[in-house]
Amino acid sequence: MDCPSLSEMTFSGETVLDDLSVYGCDSLENVTFSDCKLTSYNAFRECPKLYTIDGKTVFDNVKGDFIPEYKDFIFSHFNGSDNVGSINDYVIAQAGLIAKEYTNDSMSDMEKVIALHDWVCGKTKYTEGDINNKENHNDASVFMNEYTVCEGYARACNLLYHMYLLRFMNFRVRSFPNVSTAWVT
Repeated sequence: MDCPSLSEMTFSGETVLDDLSVYGCDSLENVTFSDCKLTSYNAFRECPKLYTIDGKTVFDNVKGDFIPEYKDFIFSHFNGSDNVGSINDYVIAQAGLIAKEYTNDSMSDMEKVIALHDWVCGKTKYTEGDINNKENHNDASVFMNEYTVCEGYARACNLLYHMYLLRFMNFRVRSFPNVSTAWVT
């Protein structure tokens, strides 16, 4: 469903949401679930204003984490989401915490890159499942799952490098047609 002007959605009864059921909803701010079966972790994508579920703000900006009441639900049903407001905030907050914990001002830029790279690689393993699974192809995969693929590793490293430490350096995620990998250059 491409819904650029819809601000609220309610799912009830025997509704089953599949991959990309809700895509490109730039104005979507709230979703309500009432006895709904969610079968996809990737039902929501490109919904940058989605911050509330059942009318409750699910991300606590002060703590940098999801509110406990919804954390398991979000990790189960939104972990493949990309560019969803509350997921974006969670990933950015977690990246900030990781950068603070694993680097310091006395480190050289290369030491910071290595420390963050090592954290990402130590936190996750390469998926043993379907490498085409969308949940593995975003930066959230590193912060919300225990597994990812090359693109997830590259996007998480790129985020960590750019947002918190090495803003003046030129990093970007690269992938090429007919090559099933991605990396930070």
